[in-house]
Amino acid sequence: MKLDWENIENLSDNEISYLLYLENKTIYQISKIRNLSEDIVKLHIYKIKKDLLLSEAKIADSNILSEYLSLSKPEREQYLECIDKENEKCLLDEFSKTMMDIDNIEDLMVIIWTIGELKTNSFNDKLKFYASHPHGNIRRMTYSAMGKIGSVEFLPYLSNGMKDIKPQVKQYAIIAFGKIADKEYIYKLNDIHTNKNEKEYVRRAAKQSIELILDRNNNER
Repeated sequence: MKLDWENIENLSDNEISYLLYLENKTIYQISKIRNLSEDIVKLHIYKIKKDLLLSEAKIADSNILSEYLSLSKPEREQYLECIDKENEKCLLDEFSKTMMDIDNIEDLMVIIWTIGELKTNSFNDKLKFYASHPHGNIRRMTYSAMGKIGSVEFLPYLSNGMKDIKPQVKQYAIIAFGKIADKEYIYKLNDIHTNKNEKEYVRRAAKQSIELILDRNNNER
């Protein structure tokens, strides 16, 4: 997709807003120039970014990962809401081929977050590997993804995560554990909830997970 002002008569509203955006105009400035609401301008820009991303993915699958990683979190969320099965497969294939070689922590966090959002179980073994990653944010994001996917095979890893030296990582493991565990595991959470040496937000997460398990158990009767 080629966008430039030479072809202005054939440009859509979305494309005009996007070209102004490429000229470093702010959303507010574009809304004033075009006499549109800021929400409409944001939608225009998002639609073009999505079209560009999907178009490039079809031309060269190897580009889809770098394009995806360049998106902001709101853009990624919107993209995942709109992605079709073909492009989802392309994206996940790129994850599978490259994630074990990625050193950039932020990029790896995005990939693990996305795996959780898509609730795919094809990366379960890789998530188990990353549960022992030396970087706390990777462990935190991994436990979050495990909770979203919801496989009982993650329980031993989440149980270990509930002993993590970093309180925030521990909190994420506790929350994920509560989404998967049965009533028989409540004692693990209760030990944390009653431990006054734990951070208050960690104890609160344990209490909420206990309540979640009990509610789920009652609903299954």
